[in-house]
Amino acid sequence: MESRHPSFDELEESGLIERGWVPEDFPRSATEIREAHDLDTNQVWIRFEVDRSSPDFEQFLSTWRAVDRVGIESINAPIHLYWWSVPTRESRLEVFGRSDRGTDCLLVLVRESSVAHYYCSR
Repeated sequence: MESRHPSFDELEESGLIERGWVPEDFPRSATEIREAHDLDTNQVWIRFEVDRSSPDFEQFLSTWRAVDRVGIESINAPIHLYWWSVPTRESRLEVFGRSDRGTDCLLVLVRESSVAHYYCSR
């Protein structure tokens, strides 16, 4: 399943947060949100843009911890999710981890960019 939402309000209306595919504390300032999830594997991939200095994103980021970037190379996004590709060899990557509902999740940011990638296997 794949969806696209220009704003947080549209994402919220979709019910994806309520159904647990998108984190409850997802930043309200997020835009250009693309989400895909696999009902069989319970994996979710989200790409969004955000002003990294916005208070809600700073709050969201404060709940994550910096982790080793090795984990991002093992994420297997379906090939049709061309928009989720993370430049794993990029030296400017910042990788964060946390547990959402008991599952390890990753947040990948590229320094000096507004693009963020979220991955979780529920």
